[in-house]
Amino acid sequence: MNAQNKRHGTVLFVITLLTWAFALNTGRRLAYQLAYTVTALGIASFGIAWIGIRGLRVIRYTPHRRVRVGQIIEEQISITNRWILPKLWLEVQDFSTLPGHYVGHVVPALRPKRTYRWYVRTVALERGTFQLGPMVLRSSDPFGLFSFTRVLPQTQTVLVYPYVALLSYLPLPHGRLSGGELIQERTPHLTTNVAGVREYQPGDALNRIHWRTTARVGRLMSKEFERDPLADVWIVLDMHRDVYVGQRHFDAGLPLSIFSSRHKGPLLPPHSGEYAIALAASVAAYVLRQKRSLGFLTMADKRYVIPPDRGTRHLDKVLDLLALLEPEGTVPLDRLLLSEMSMFGRHTTLVVITGNWTEFWVAPLAEIKRRGIVPLAILVDGSTFGSVPPPTKALHLLARQDISTFVIRNREPFEQIFRPQGVRA
Repeated sequence: MNAQNKRHGTVLFVITLLTWAFALNTGRRLAYQLAYTVTALGIASFGIAWIGIRGLRVIRYTPHRRVRVGQIIEEQISITNRWILPKLWLEVQDFSTLPGHYVGHVVPALRPKRTYRWYVRTVALERGTFQLGPMVLRSSDPFGLFSFTRVLPQTQTVLVYPYVALLSYLPLPHGRLSGGELIQERTPHLTTNVAGVREYQPGDALNRIHWRTTARVGRLMSKEFERDPLADVWIVLDMHRDVYVGQRHFDAGLPLSIFSSRHKGPLLPPHSGEYAIALAASVAAYVLRQKRSLGFLTMADKRYVIPPDRGTRHLDKVLDLLALLEPEGTVPLDRLLLSEMSMFGRHTTLVVITGNWTEFWVAPLAEIKRRGIVPLAILVDGSTFGSVPPPTKALHLLARQDISTFVIRNREPFEQIFRPQGVRA
């Protein structure tokens, strides 16, 4: 029993004793009626509050546990009264960590064997892992004398991916090998280039089986493929802790105008690191939509590498990483590029995303270009997010090295930055 119940119960018990003492001493009918009323009030109030919290079944249903920033998270909550006694009043409190997710509700009188449902729709504002629940149910009597609570410890996890803009253009070179020459390298993935056949191995997909050879030799034979002449695309995301500035989270009193169609810019907090992560997610989605092979590299709290691959599952791997990534790295971008230079093959397209306003990382990128790798720089202008210098010197050196460069600023739509008519700097 909580402190409020003890306090109110003690006061009510003392009042009841006094009324009964007054009735027994005076013998008056009115005094006895008052004693009966006070006693009945205490018993009824306690019983109503105690019954109101019991015999309930609560179900939380979240159809989608993985969404992207800007998408809607829907949740259905249902409360069923399994007893034959009605519930007069019930309050639901929620302790979810998802920003802006308000499940708290007051359930009106719930008749026996009936179910009450309500729906909660929340715009995912921030990437990361969030918890839905636990919930606390509270019931009280009509006079507020007694209250009982019930904790529902069950929780669910929702993963919010970064904001992904639907880019329509990115200057990625198509096949730099002269004459469409094949890359003589086996790959476990399906391509248009068949290198030969081999014995069937458990786990091979049916579309890999070469049926003519199978019919000729009398046993299952699978096709082998070579990599095609389209070069891999690598995203290198700078996660150094000193190059990003701004406000990491939205204010609690977020204006509703941010959800309107008139809102310009991505649905992101004004932090240059969040913009860099969203840019990496958007570029990854664009590259994989073009059926290109994508690799990912970054150095945050540790080194993260996702080898080149294709398809929707590969995009999910990248988004899973980006959803939890934090700008905590201690390795500067120039050192990262120099140490990982040998990992990128000739004719690879290297997309470098950074908020570093200094010019020190441009020289390693130029060396990468001299080695036959095609660099592309996407620079988040931190001066539009906080008190850091503009990247003027870096942009000047990138232009001198003839490295394609795109600049993104605070509240600027990603789709307007990547345009085929020219390079913005």
